[in-house]
Amino acid sequence: MHKKVKHKNTRLAIFIALLCIVSTQVFAQENIQTEYYSNGQIESTGEIDSTNQRTGVWKFYYENGQLQQTGTYFNDGPTSEWKTYYINGQLKAIENYRSGAPTGGKPYGKWKHFYENGQLQDIGNYNKNGLKSGKWQTFYANGQLKETGKYNKHGDKKGKWKYYNENGALKI
Repeated sequence: MHKKVKHKNTRLAIFIALLCIVSTQVFAQENIQTEYYSNGQIESTGEIDSTNQRTGVWKFYYENGQLQQTGTYFNDGPTSEWKTYYINGQLKAIENYRSGAPTGGKPYGKWKHFYENGQLQDIGNYNKNGLKSGKWQTFYANGQLKETGKYNKHGDKKGKWKYYNENGALKI
């Protein structure tokens, strides 16, 4: 008789655990917002909070259904890493944003942009104030360095910048 009670308790524990998982998923589904194009394709999908602000991971799509952009929102502003794609699926940009007041949604950290052929277009950093800072480099579509230099903490170019021709020769 002792074994039957233990078996019933195990079944009850499993049932309660499954009930909790299902109810959590149902509750979470109530906060998902999905918008559609007129052709029925998903335009965007992600979570909204109790005040109808975007929060958590969001995905945006081209009208053909191809992923266009994915990133995280906090207090209805972008935060953390965002990735943007060309319509052909090639990576277009990796951008980072700082969350939280008073600088929420501002560019922050490393940013990279790419040409449609996959070559790096530019790379650099943004400071805590959302301004370009430190070393930045820009490239031609063929991969050759176009320009390189630094920005000060105010987002202004500083020092000597170097500029190159498309064949890689330093411009004078």
